[in-house]
Amino acid sequence: LVQTVFFTMQSSLAPSIEKPFCIAKKTPFIPVGHYTADGAYDENPVYKTLSKKSPKTDIVIPPRKDAVYHDDNHEKRNQNIFEIAFGSGGRMGWQRRRHYEQKNYSELAIQRYKRILGNQMQSRKMERQKQEALISCGVLNKMTSLGMPESYRM
Repeated sequence: LVQTVFFTMQSSLAPSIEKPFCIAKKTPFIPVGHYTADGAYDENPVYKTLSKKSPKTDIVIPPRKDAVYHDDNHEKRNQNIFEIAFGSGGRMGWQRRRHYEQKNYSELAIQRYKRILGNQMQSRKMERQKQEALISCGVLNKMTSLGMPESYRM
């Protein structure tokens, strides 16, 4: 959970499409095996930066509706476009096969973090903010291990 929360927090700070590229270049990058983002991040610079920092990562970003297979695209972007166009089930089938729903879990973790522990850090210095985030994630992990509510659709 800690790695997911840190990585998602970095990505959720980006208000525009160009930001994730800048964030990935300027901040220490945590290599992960699976990167999921929404369609706003479907840009070649994002794919190139993620592949350069973590070459074996599985990049799951849904291509835009008008995206086309092109030789200038990153190979993983072309793979996503190809799977949606020619795979079974179209876009929804692609989302199931590529575990796109995992993005919801990281978004839920950030929402839980902000609701329980607040919207901003209390410390001013980066080193202390890192410690504060680690402690906060430890608190969330402990609360999660004690039990999560079970909800049912009615």
